[in-house]
Amino acid sequence: MVEKEDSWGETMLGMCHEQGVGVDKDPEKAVEYYQKAADKKYPKAMGYLGHCYYNGIGVKQDYNKAFELLKKAADEGDIFNSEDYGLCYYNGHGTKKDLKKAEQYLRIAGDSGLAYAETQNTEKKVLSQAEKLRMAETGLWLSVASQLKLADIYYKSRNYYAAAMFYPAEAEKGNETAQFNLAYSLAAIYSDAEALKWYNGLIKKGRKCKYYVVSLNNVGVLYRRGCGVKRDYSKAVNYFREASRLGNSEADVNLAIAHLYGQGVRRDPYWAVQRLTRAARKKNYEAMHYLSLCYYDGVGVGKNKHEYERWIYRAASGGFSRSMSWIESQAASGNAQAQKFLNSRGGYNEKGDADF
Repeated sequence: MVEKEDSWGETMLGMCHEQGVGVDKDPEKAVEYYQKAADKKYPKAMGYLGHCYYNGIGVKQDYNKAFELLKKAADEGDIFNSEDYGLCYYNGHGTKKDLKKAEQYLRIAGDSGLAYAETQNTEKKVLSQAEKLRMAETGLWLSVASQLKLADIYYKSRNYYAAAMFYPAEAEKGNETAQFNLAYSLAAIYSDAEALKWYNGLIKKGRKCKYYVVSLNNVGVLYRRGCGVKRDYSKAVNYFREASRLGNSEADVNLAIAHLYGQGVRRDPYWAVQRLTRAARKKNYEAMHYLSLCYYDGVGVGKNKHEYERWIYRAASGGFSRSMSWIESQAASGNAQAQKFLNSRGGYNEKGDADF
């Protein structure tokens, strides 16, 4: 017990000297204290010492030594230096590249930061950069480079709240991909006004920005829904038209929907059906869903049960959630075809339904 307490004290002294808490910053002295505790096999000290070797803090940078120490610390359950351990695997520093393990340990580091953030942030608002900087200084947040790597991981797994926590650092540095993914994530978690700000920033860059066209479409969606801005169907249509003119297929579908219901434009269901059919044949699942409704109600085309079922089931097969919800309701009502479809799939993956 005494040795453990000594190790803890030596580690805390190391942290104080590394960060300049209560004493002048002295990285070399920090390494000395970490080494003393690490020699006693104290996991946290091994982790911090590995951190120093990985980043060249108070000692010559040595990736092999860093990985050896970080691995020992992680094997003993230390999570405080999971970021550096994950980066070893991500970059192939001191070990072979292993993106699965990189994701595993960067997630641990990110989740520990998120867990702390949520105790301070019960309303789940996106943290300001100042708040995250404060957390980074105390070892509770990731470096900017790691934030981007982890943000991409969360974004691809559709954890948009977490993605929105990690993208701002790179977005504010001007990274257009980070800006777009942040805007999309913010819209997905209903921080629409913030999403609109980032989308408009991309639009202001003009056509040289690779996210210009898709941002036009997504801003149109926000105007159509009245999310983060007063609902304005006419403005929505203007955005859809421009994006559609520049070749955005999603905008083409949104423009067809506007004509289908007469939202911000003259109602023209026949024109809408033509556009929806074209998009549906190109495997746009939202177009398939709305086209099926046209055949069901006989809007812009004659009622046709066969065509209605054809398109609704194709949309559901693609994972379009609104089509799947309809099929689930039909199955619950005893529809044998719907029940057979659900049984054949053994569940479904929701996708293709978020147009932000």
